[in-house]
Amino acid sequence: MKKAINVEELLGSKWKIRVLKKIIEEKEVNISNLVKETSSNFKKVEEYIKTLNELDIVREKRLGKIRLIIVNEKSLIYNNLERLFRMVGEKYTS
Repeated sequence: MKKAINVEELLGSKWKIRVLKKIIEEKEVNISNLVKETSSNFKKVEEYIKTLNELDIVREKRLGKIRLIIVNEKSLIYNNLERLFRMVGEKYTS
C-alpha cells in the first residue's frame, strides 16, 4: 500500500524542492552526487528518497557501493510534478 502524504511533507522546504527538481531533470542520479549538487544533508536526502520511493515516484538501484535514484516515469505523481517544474521553469525563463 502506498504511503499517504501531504503537499507540505512532499514539497515543504527549499532543499526538498532542489532535490526533487534535480531528480526530475536528471531522471537517474547517484545519491552522493545529488547531495553535493543540491547542497543538502545526506541523512535528510536519504529519508526524503525513502518517502519518494514509498510514493512510487522513484526507485533505487544499487551498483556495488553506488546508489542510483531513478524516476518512475509511469507514476502519476511524477508526471504531474515534472509538468509543474516545466511550467514554472518556462514561466520564469520567458
